[in-house]
Amino acid sequence: MNKQLIQLLRLANLAKKISFGEKALTSIRKQKAKLVLVSDVASENTKKKYNDKTNYYQIAYYIIDDEIMQEVFNGKNVKAISIDDNGFALKLSNLLKG
Repeated sequence: MNKQLIQLLRLANLAKKISFGEKALTSIRKQKAKLVLVSDVASENTKKKYNDKTNYYQIAYYIIDDEIMQEVFNGKNVKAISIDDNGFALKLSNLLKG
């Protein structure tokens, strides 16, 4: 599953369908985000902030392994992303649900 997840996230990143950090929050507020992923090593405040925003705007939210984030984003310190495309969000959500 992790390999498929990494490949799909890389593809979404290449297609520029991912927002990071503050842009992810903006994407959530503007309701462009279809799915939000937060690293399991993100601070509790970060997790709470994204959890609260996604609950308010009714957007799917998952906490994923930081190794996946590191693999996809080449070691960059990315702790939260939003997927801004319905197709990618649906496929990722199905993978994450198992």
